[in-house]
Amino acid sequence: MYQCLLSVSITAAYDILFCTDHSSLTGDNNIYEQTPNPRGSVLRICQEVGKRIIGMSPTVFWGISVDGSDWGFLPKRVACTTVVGKPVRVKQSSKASEEMIDELRTKYIKGLRALYDRYKDEYDRDRTEDLQIID
Repeated sequence: MYQCLLSVSITAAYDILFCTDHSSLTGDNNIYEQTPNPRGSVLRICQEVGKRIIGMSPTVFWGISVDGSDWGFLPKRVACTTVVGKPVRVKQSSKASEEMIDELRTKYIKGLRALYDRYKDEYDRDRTEDLQIID
């Protein structure tokens, strides 16, 4: 999916701006609850089948409801700080080659990782793991 977005960015000369959400730098772990899905569980098997069929893994999550009760689909009320990095400048090209996409992706990941490293101790002191970029 990122290849399509980066390709559009190159053909349209859209600069890329990266940001990180410091409510939890390791995902949405602080704003939603998720049902445990260990390997071999029925839920994990259903998620793997769903991923093969629709291309993404369906999740079972919850936050709060409109009235503030403990179950609903709205995010929980937690402090959230978003840090925005410097834009990655994109040179326009009529056709985005694989090399151009890979170079842009590398720049994006490098910038995102630098942004994370710069602010992780200030905004996410209690983290249990660091940023993981999964391809």
